[in-house]
This record gives sequence, structure tokens and C-alpha cells, in this order.
Amino acid sequence: MSRIYLCHSLSHGTSAHGSALGDGSNAIFKTHGWQWARTRSAWYVPESKGRDAADSQKAAAISKSLERAGHHVSDWTTTNPAELQQLATGYENRIQEAKAFITQERDRGAHGSALAISSETSAIAELSSKLDVLHKQLLLFGTFRLDLFDSSTVRYGDHVRTEASWMRVVRTGNQSVSVLDPSGRQISIAWGRITAAKSGWTGQ
Repeated sequence: MSRIYLCHSLSHGTSAHGSALGDGSNAIFKTHGWQWARTRSAWYVPESKGRDAADSQKAAAISKSLERAGHHVSDWTTTNPAELQQLATGYENRIQEAKAFITQERDRGAHGSALAISSETSAIAELSSKLDVLHKQLLLFGTFRLDLFDSSTVRYGDHVRTEASWMRVVRTGNQSVSVLDPSGRQISIAWGRITAAKSGWTGQ
């Protein structure tokens, strides 16, 4: 059975990641009205794009049906950005600890190391799978990129990008950055919505 993660973002709607061909989830999603997004390799709820939050009843219904069929479901549709970022950081730290342990055990060559190494290797595989889904979710949400851009990395004259377009920076603050939009109007954007930045860049 599969480990399936339910996510929601304003730009992509409610989606489910982690299902695999032949795991039986296909029929379950179709029964609940979900559709397959080939470009994203994920199931999604039609017309959920543009909504601030996921339909909690639909999320609960699909979770229940999937779990009844033996799948493990993690519902992240109501998890806030900070919590998801903490999860990702925690997974990354645990993976590094497991890798360090494996290296140490191999160097020691102690009795019983093979079993311990096998256990940690399995843990790395599982955590890496969770981390991959988390990273996809962090990329779907501009609001989850708070750790990448702020007033210490972006300055006056730089260009930043949201999902829409590149814009020139005219002022930076602790919580937001002021930019000139494509029409020349000055607007304020939260740092979390910034997906890319270029120093003094003037391209399109």
C-alpha cells in the first residue's frame, strides 16, 4: 500500500501525492470525483484551485476511504507554512543523522552492525519519500519560501519574481518588499510570495 499526502495551495488547489500504479487508489480517487493531473503526477479536486482552503469534508472522506483500503494518509491541507517547514527541517536532520550513523557503524565493523545499518537505510528511504512530497508542497506555495528571501538577501534595485512576473525592488522591510508591478504601480508583497530573485537583473 502507498503513503499518500493531501496538500492544498491557492495556486494549485487540493492535491494528493504518493499514490502508485496498481496500488488500488485509482478507483478510490475516481469514486470521490478526484481527477489525475499528468503534468504534476498527482490527483486533485476539480475547481479547488483559487480557494484559500481545502474542502475539509472532501479531504476527510478521501482519507477515510484510502485508509480503509490499507493506505497510510497524511492530511497536510490545514497545516500552516511554518509547521511544514519545521517538518522538512526535521526530516533533513534525521536523514543526516542516519547517514552519519551508517558511516560510523561501517567504520567500526561491529557485530550486529548489518542489522542496524539496514534499519537506518530503511528509515532514510521513508524519510526521503516524505521529504520529496514536502519539497513539492513547499514549491507549490510561495508562502513556504520564507527562508530563501528577506531584507538581508534582497536590496533596492534587485528584481524579484512571484508566480506572475519579475518586478523591480524599490524598498525592503522585515515582513514585505515594495516593488514596481508591470504597470509601474508600487505594491507591497510578503516575502513568502517571492519565488526567485536576481541582483540588479533587468530581464523579463
